Amino acid sequence: IGNYIMLELGFPMHIFDKDKIAGGKIIIKRLQKECELEALDGSVVRLAPGDTVVADESAPLVIGGIIGGESSGVTEATKNIFIEVANWYPAEIRRLSSRIGIRTESSQRYEKHLDISLARTTALRAIELVLKLCPKAKIIGKLEYAGIDLKSIPTLTIKTSTERISALLGKDIAEDRVISILENLEFQVKKDGNELAVTVPSFRATKDIECEADIVEEIGRIIGYGSITPRSPVVSLAPVRLSFTKSTERKLEDFFVLRAKALQIQTYPLIGAALLKKAAWDTKNEALILKNPISEDADRMRPSLIPSALHAAALNAKHTTSFKFFEIGRAYLEDSKNFARERFCIAFAYFDSNESKYMQTLNIIEDMCSYLSLPAEFLPMEDLAPTVLSLNWCGLHPIERQTLRVMGKGDGGVFSVHPSLLSELKIDGFLTLAVIDLTSFTERQPTRTLKYKPLSKYPSSTFDCTVICDPHCPAQKVIDAIKTIKEKEIEDVKIATLFRLPNGKKSITVRTRFHNPKQTLKPERIKELEETVVNRLAESGFPLKT
Repeated sequence: IGNYIMLELGFPMHIFDKDKIAGGKIIIKRLQKECELEALDGSVVRLAPGDTVVADESAPLVIGGIIGGESSGVTEATKNIFIEVANWYPAEIRRLSSRIGIRTESSQRYEKHLDISLARTTALRAIELVLKLCPKAKIIGKLEYAGIDLKSIPTLTIKTSTERISALLGKDIAEDRVISILENLEFQVKKDGNELAVTVPSFRATKDIECEADIVEEIGRIIGYGSITPRSPVVSLAPVRLSFTKSTERKLEDFFVLRAKALQIQTYPLIGAALLKKAAWDTKNEALILKNPISEDADRMRPSLIPSALHAAALNAKHTTSFKFFEIGRAYLEDSKNFARERFCIAFAYFDSNESKYMQTLNIIEDMCSYLSLPAEFLPMEDLAPTVLSLNWCGLHPIERQTLRVMGKGDGGVFSVHPSLLSELKIDGFLTLAVIDLTSFTERQPTRTLKYKPLSKYPSSTFDCTVICDPHCPAQKVIDAIKTIKEKEIEDVKIATLFRLPNGKKSITVRTRFHNPKQTLKPERIKELEETVVNRLAESGFPLKT
């Protein structure tokens, strides 16, 4: 009877030999200690603490939702029976069934989540069949129920319309036919204008019918998918304009690959505490740790691209004497209001085993700003602290460092990595990093103004001079001194080279370009401009190297 009703109604049940139930009542509980149970299939199952069983006063009788026990099973000699119908948690049934290695028709149904409303119908159907087979049988007592109030279970109502159903199926279906199909499937349908409110029966609302697409599927199943004529969807095609952030990202890739001759890398946005400690990075992002990380080395969102860049540089420095790479990625900072702040950043690294590439990196970043039409300028870090790193970071070089002020904010920094940290990372050489936070730039989306001018017909003249300065003097001050000269022929000023002298001083080679777009500069004028530059440098405390 039990198996027949399970196949008929889809709801398992269990029938006990009542005379074998110690104390005359059953108890549903979780085991407190290990025990063994002989199942109806003859196997002996070892149960663990926490397993759910149906027991009497002395011992477990049934493994809840999976299989009954031999000790309380019905036999040819059974005179009194006890009918039990229960519903069980699907996940627990699945875990316990997999652990003990027993899969039954009952457990497979419970794993799919059953409708508790069918329990009463199942019990009544069992009584009906018992009385039909044993007309003289007597029913003692009444139906007893323990569980949630069945009336408190909310009904699921899904809004749809004939128009949407026809559009999704690709076939016009009359509204009367839609309503007829649903009502024959025991759905309740209420019409409200063009909308249909479909109430799902409880036995279909358990992981079966959950959304409008499921209603459409029911209609399609009944009318037959073979009756639907295949048609290609008609959609409008229009060119997609890249977002400002994506456009900026592609421009950065073009610049660093084609003009800076750098390789692009891609590191993981998830890092571990070990890498942060190795990089001596103070911000640990403890609030952005994953609950279930794939490993300890990827258990939190990275607070900066710098630790990842240092790790990549350490790996590559083992195999080559000079390289340049860049990464465009996201950094994540803790935020008490919004949980986290995501920052759009770029990191550029220049490594050489023989000499520092600090000045070359400054020139590359300056060209990048010009390429992006990014309003930016370099300032000493002592005058403006960068937002992308702390001035107290031990990896920051005491002299070779500059803040990049982007649109009025110190959102960038160019610096050499301190030799002590390079030694800790086992990097033998010189490493210069540039890190820029472009979030504000991409959010404000400043209008790019392009100015075109014809190529000059007249040649320019380049003048190099080497000056002596204190070892702690920023090279930018040398450039600033020349920029104070009010001569329209001075078109560009850059640092060409920088050397450390044996006496502790620093020599800086400055490259100045002279040009007049209206005429060729005469030798006398060029000589005059050169003397003006040399005199201004001397006045500013930067004498020529002799």
